Amino acid sequence: MEIDIRNIKTKKPIGTKTQVKKISLDFLQRDISFKRKKISDTKKERFYNQLGVLIASGIDLGAALQINIEDEQSVSVKETYSKILQDVITGSGFSDALYSTGFFSDYEYYSIKVGEESGRLQESLVELAGFFELRSQQRKQLTGALSYPILVMIVAIGAVIFMLNVVVPMFAGVFQRFGGHLPAITLAVLGVSKWLSGHLIICLLVIASITASFLYIRKFEWFKKYSSYGLLRVPYLGKLVSNIMHARFCHSVALLTLSQVPLLDALDMVKKMIAFYPFKEAIGNVQQYIINGKHMYEGMAEQKVFDHRLVSITKVGEEVNQIGQLYSKLYTQYTAEVKHMTGQLGNMLEPLMIIVVGLLVMVILIAMYLPLFQLSSSIY
Repeated sequence: MEIDIRNIKTKKPIGTKTQVKKISLDFLQRDISFKRKKISDTKKERFYNQLGVLIASGIDLGAALQINIEDEQSVSVKETYSKILQDVITGSGFSDALYSTGFFSDYEYYSIKVGEESGRLQESLVELAGFFELRSQQRKQLTGALSYPILVMIVAIGAVIFMLNVVVPMFAGVFQRFGGHLPAITLAVLGVSKWLSGHLIICLLVIASITASFLYIRKFEWFKKYSSYGLLRVPYLGKLVSNIMHARFCHSVALLTLSQVPLLDALDMVKKMIAFYPFKEAIGNVQQYIINGKHMYEGMAEQKVFDHRLVSITKVGEEVNQIGQLYSKLYTQYTAEVKHMTGQLGNMLEPLMIIVVGLLVMVILIAMYLPLFQLSSSIY
């Protein structure tokens, strides 16, 4: 039985002015919002997983929600779960109760709604748990790969600034007392130290201004568009981001098509879910190809963001009418590649940062001690 999600009624129709705030799924977004607290991916994964297990065990939805409320430690999340339970008790559908809180996305709403309408709520919950587990794993992998190199870079910058503002001026006083001709590398380091000492506050203000400007303009569509396309062109990192988006696309389409959601509607939901501009735009273009009577793989072949493997598997999936099953296998492949690439990224960046730090310190030390060596040799 196919379910047309366009015929599903909601308390707050999607796309109206009263639509609640959507939860963006960009692989770079944090779990904490300074404007409004929301439920983290980890908590959602545990929420859906526990509900799925309890319902599969024969426990009714209300009792399962009550167990989640009792197990939750966060006061704000506990209040959200309590509101969901109260709405369910008063007769609202589970999907509507979730959506009314404002902390659950269209993607989650439709997935639960489809599960309710098709009698596969438990399967939908398990699939959603897997989806948020994937997001959490990808975020942890990226954080693990980048945290140490970033920490090393911060320490390196701090060490270099300290040496240029404290250590180098001390040597400059010694060189002035001894006089004589200084090596070019020493003069260059002394010049940088003098300039930095006089402009340190300005440099900090410039860095703060750039950071504030970035936080402001990143909300604009034009910035999301050009920055995301630029990110895809970065060697290695662009491939990693592409694989992450491919994994999310395959997992989402597989979940929806296996739940008997029509392909065009499934693509529309996935487009709302993915915040990464190149993929969002590409999915919209693929939808137009399907509307015009063409095959999905033909539209995907015209989009540069989709790799050849995905296009080929899509063609086979359309021919045998098993896109959901094939996409599930592709999702596993892309996930394994993401895990491998993030590990490699950390292994490459860690020694690179150490080498950069070592070179900077070495240049400063050579510049400071070279005149002293020349002076000692001239004395003897």
